[in-house]
Amino acid sequence: MKNVKQKLFAVMLACALASLFTRAALADALSVTLTNKTDAKVFVAIAGVSSGGESSGDFSKGWYAVEPGQSRTIKLRDYSPVFEYYFYATSKGGKRVWEAKGGNGESCWIHPKNAFESKGGRKVSGGKRVPFRHLSVGTDGKAKINFVVK
Repeated sequence: MKNVKQKLFAVMLACALASLFTRAALADALSVTLTNKTDAKVFVAIAGVSSGGESSGDFSKGWYAVEPGQSRTIKLRDYSPVFEYYFYATSKGGKRVWEAKGGNGESCWIHPKNAFESKGGRKVSGGKRVPFRHLSVGTDGKAKINFVVK
């Protein structure tokens, strides 16, 4: 009886793991819901960094604007579960900045005023590197960011 229980557990565990990997493989886009709970317009940049050390697919892209009291969902194609995702945000006028502190993020390129896209970690003309915060992405390729005043 003990051997049957062990086999049943092994089969159930294998099915659960297969389900997780299948859902991650099916996500073809990173879907990020941005919610602005502040009194100022917020501009957001998203970055993806390969966790395998190969930087050719790395990117940073922005700006996605979110009005005060509003939500917005953005989708970025080519979601990959082997990437770590990050974000950086600033309010209109730069009074509030959401960035990584104490080395707990990833340094990526932005342009301080214009829309931008950096591929492969390449420099953005007129841009600068800033500390992006880690973005927690589910196995379904979805993430949420809430911007609040503390």
